[in-house]
Amino acid sequence: LLDKSLLHRETGLHGEPRYAMLETVREYGLEQLALNDQEAMLRQRHTNCCLRMIEKAEKTDFSRFRMQLRRQIDSDIHNLRAAHSWAIEQDSQAALLIAAALVNWLGARGPFEEGRLLIATTLASPGASAHTIPRAKMLFEAGLAILSRDKDQAQAFQEESLALSQELGYAKGEADALTGLGRIGGFSHLHDLSAAQRYFERALPIYRELHDLGGIAYATDRLAIIAFNRADYSLAAVLANECLAIARQSGFLNSWALLILGNIAYAHGDLAEARSRWEQALVLMDSKEVMADTLAWMGVAASIQGDFPAAHAFLDESRRLWRSMYSEEQARVLVAPHTALLFQT
Repeated sequence: LLDKSLLHRETGLHGEPRYAMLETVREYGLEQLALNDQEAMLRQRHTNCCLRMIEKAEKTDFSRFRMQLRRQIDSDIHNLRAAHSWAIEQDSQAALLIAAALVNWLGARGPFEEGRLLIATTLASPGASAHTIPRAKMLFEAGLAILSRDKDQAQAFQEESLALSQELGYAKGEADALTGLGRIGGFSHLHDLSAAQRYFERALPIYRELHDLGGIAYATDRLAIIAFNRADYSLAAVLANECLAIARQSGFLNSWALLILGNIAYAHGDLAEARSRWEQALVLMDSKEVMADTLAWMGVAASIQGDFPAAHAFLDESRRLWRSMYSEEQARVLVAPHTALLFQT
């Protein structure tokens, strides 16, 4: 096929070899499949291939943030969108699983509006209301995705995911939904830290019983964040370092624990240590939103140190990332508090 120019080689976003087909050849192939009543069969096989990719990532990726899957979707986003478009009409459970993966990816990469529409169309599709594990997974990811925009709906999604997981005996889903509810309680604009702590403490023993190291690390670093927000920096440091140890033991790196350690250093006035920890975390980050916020704080720290060229560079990059996810006006609002701090120093 390569020799006949029906396929051509490409390099994926992360350096992996890939093969692509000319659009005219693809369209002709689809026409022939339809004429021979084979399109549905091939669409099902394509969807099954996408489901296997998601399942493999879930089994091998210990990171709670599904970084391995996100990197895979970076190169296969068009495949998953196509599979979802077919499945939403033909296989509701497959559509829920694919949508859950896509919503997670869109939450990290944007655009957020696509994620919002994907949630609405998938949950409203025929068969999506059945009490199944795919629905529980989708509700969990949907709750995380919309948290910063619609807290009440996010809570409703997580509560339904929790009830459904408990009904089905799906322990991982139960623990995940508990952490989702913990995220809502600890959301920066709400600060119901006691409720958040209770949810994470309920999730932790479930993850331990499942030997889910990614879940253990995630619940632990969230408890570290709660301790930090209560200004209990000693406990926050203990929990963050425990989280790092778990991550290293299981072969993945955790940017959140490094962020917390950087925040503790900043709170203690050790700006060099704070910037060092944040820079280490940036290398591991997989979310534009977290990267943008971290870069903004690095800009503030650099300005306090008198390193104004670096401060402006960090804030400019932060603004660029916000603009890639939101409108220009929204990006300006999001970076404004950090810019104000810069001019106060």
